[in-house]
Amino acid sequence: MDKGVLGEIEGLREEVRRLNEEFGKSRYEDLRRAFCDEIRVLVGMETKGLIDPEMIDLGRSSECRIKDHCFNSMREAIDEGLRRFSRGDTSGALALLCQLEGRIKSSESPCLDAVCTKRVLTLVREVKMLISIFDAILGAKCDEKHTVLSSNAYAAQRASINNTVPDPAEIERALVPLSNRRRVALLKLLSQKGIKFTEMSRTLNLRTGHLQFHLRVLATQGYITVDRDSRTYMITDRGRAALSWAEAFTSMLRGENAGSSSPCTASAEPAPSESSAKAASAPAARLGNGCMDDRPED
Repeated sequence: MDKGVLGEIEGLREEVRRLNEEFGKSRYEDLRRAFCDEIRVLVGMETKGLIDPEMIDLGRSSECRIKDHCFNSMREAIDEGLRRFSRGDTSGALALLCQLEGRIKSSESPCLDAVCTKRVLTLVREVKMLISIFDAILGAKCDEKHTVLSSNAYAAQRASINNTVPDPAEIERALVPLSNRRRVALLKLLSQKGIKFTEMSRTLNLRTGHLQFHLRVLATQGYITVDRDSRTYMITDRGRAALSWAEAFTSMLRGENAGSSSPCTASAEPAPSESSAKAASAPAARLGNGCMDDRPED
């Protein structure tokens, strides 16, 4: 091959390598900031639809007289959460959004429009879910120093995620801790702040043995952790992601069933067979593999 052509090919290769290096300088925090900008746009579009009087005819705008103040407060809280997230403080961002959600749902909330309240809650939950998804996909591959993601590393990461489908056992392990309302209540409580055992027991009205049992199930899957020095229990990023996914998943199912009654009724359920009843009552079936929980809930 002509030396001139070979030289041009080598020059092109060098140019490609240089471009890859420049692309690789895009740090993880830059990706976070770009992601946060997109979320702000979505929040702005949604709240504009609820505020704009011209949307009333379309059944979207709220007629609540304090809506402007409420939406300004909500946007400020979400924006602060996104600022924390863009700085790498995922736990702080999710905690702030959980606090906002709690204020909206509390009995002291000034909200006057139930439909508006429901839509705002859905918006806050969606922001939480998007943050959790982003952090689960990219955060696990980046250290606390926000490792640079090169184009090749990112492509390899995406291929790994797409090619790794969790098996039924892995899905079961992830879902079992969320299958009990007491444990979900524990996660929601810990999403607000770290809390000591005695306060948890009093707040949730759970006896010591039962609370220890539920905490052990959550800790086994890495949803909570405990500071041995202060003896304070805290939710982990994995736990926040699980809680956000569970809430989003349940909300989606609720939306699918809205406006229609379930075709299944209690009287239509088949009676359990004698063999299945014995299997369900066996100790091994209940607690042998940690996947079923028939412990008393009080």
